[in-house]
Amino acid sequence: PVVMSHSLANHLPQAVSVGLQFVRGEMPLRGCIAQSRFHFPFFARGLVSYSAARCCSAVKGGRRIRFCLEALPPNLQGEFDSEENARTMAHLCHRASDETVINVLPSWAHVVLWRCSVCSAQWASRPADRTDPQVAALHSCPECLSQKHSAEQGEGTREKTRYVKRKLADVYPILASQWDACRNAVAHNRVLFESVAHVPLPCAAMVWWRCPHCRIPWKETVDSRVHRFVSQQGNFDHQLTGGHGSSVHTIPLCPTCENRGAHHSELSESENISSTQSTTQEEHPEDKKVLSLENKNNSATVKRFLKDDLLLLAEAQLRPSDDPAMIPLRSDKLMTWKCRRCDYEFVASMASRFVRNEQCPQCSGKKRTPLNLLTIQRPDVLREVARTVRRSKLMSVTIHDDTVLPFVCRTCMSVYRCPVRLRCLLHGQATACPKCQWHRAKLARELAISSSTANASGKPLRLSAIKKHRRYRNRVKESVLLNELRMRDVSLMN
Repeated sequence: PVVMSHSLANHLPQAVSVGLQFVRGEMPLRGCIAQSRFHFPFFARGLVSYSAARCCSAVKGGRRIRFCLEALPPNLQGEFDSEENARTMAHLCHRASDETVINVLPSWAHVVLWRCSVCSAQWASRPADRTDPQVAALHSCPECLSQKHSAEQGEGTREKTRYVKRKLADVYPILASQWDACRNAVAHNRVLFESVAHVPLPCAAMVWWRCPHCRIPWKETVDSRVHRFVSQQGNFDHQLTGGHGSSVHTIPLCPTCENRGAHHSELSESENISSTQSTTQEEHPEDKKVLSLENKNNSATVKRFLKDDLLLLAEAQLRPSDDPAMIPLRSDKLMTWKCRRCDYEFVASMASRFVRNEQCPQCSGKKRTPLNLLTIQRPDVLREVARTVRRSKLMSVTIHDDTVLPFVCRTCMSVYRCPVRLRCLLHGQATACPKCQWHRAKLARELAISSSTANASGKPLRLSAIKKHRRYRNRVKESVLLNELRMRDVSLMN
């Protein structure tokens, strides 16, 4: 609400018209001042309000944080949530000054909060992703995207079939049989699927496989595994059938066995033995060696040059003078590579990528960049680190490090130790505190026992266990929980 005096009400129409002419570019500033005359105080007041509209400010802990959004597009300026970002970015404030100005750039790698201007939904995303035209649609409002998706599905049955998720076990059962269930079940390996039946297609998750030939596990993405299997199947069909006729389904192996020339097919051993006996009886003994060499050359495709490895060829940044058919895979030639996951460019030799299986430095954590630093990507995890850890050490920790750090649980205020990579895998309401996990497991056992007794007796389930658990944990209301956190020892809290 604005309370206008009598003089402001009289001069407001003239000041507004002059201000609109200045904003539209129809009149320069000197002409506006000359025309407004005694309306200049009100005209200047309008200019101040217009310039301040491009900056959002908020107060956090007695310190004022002002976000400068002039570099962002107009639609992103309206969706930027300044109040919530002031709470999450309080660690960027200068301790000496009372007001901190933060310039939000389109190339920012910080995760900030946005609020939709249509449905008022809140979500987190990076300005670099929202300004990128290739992935901007994926990082917009999730509520609006889901409503649009549901509206498109309701148009007809043909539209519904497009969004049906395919499973790896249904489409490629031969690849699902090589799923290493033992290694993928370990939480430290960062595989978030309970079993191979829950793996969708396409999927860029890095999982573990077990070779049926050498029984050695290896790590590879699901999309890469499927793409390599499809390309190999097409190559073997063309080689063995000559481009026509019945196809022979090959069993995929690990990259090490394929580089050595090992090959499996679905033909039974009896058929192979009978076929070899018939051919040896018909032909002369002198032609046996020639036939065996031809069978080996047809069944084994050894990767020797860059054109034979489709995965490395997709990441290689070739020069106009480079020929993939002339570059050996085991050479020490330095080449420029571009990661297919994060688009990070790095230099490595051909032998390092093929023989030693060297991965992207940014994805593996060897190179510290704004896209993998803990202080930028996961500030919520950074606030849970104990204050006994030096600040200089935290500035160099990435989300892919296996460094074990002490953390302080925000629920029970107990200290526990956990690797940084494992802690960064947990999102939302998930907790890594062993004490809280034990209490949740105890509550689940009590609920299971009470539900079984209620089903046996035919009486409704009583929630006394939940009330007792909340009373024991002192979590009836949020205010009580916040008061408990303030009363505890905060010497370890960031």
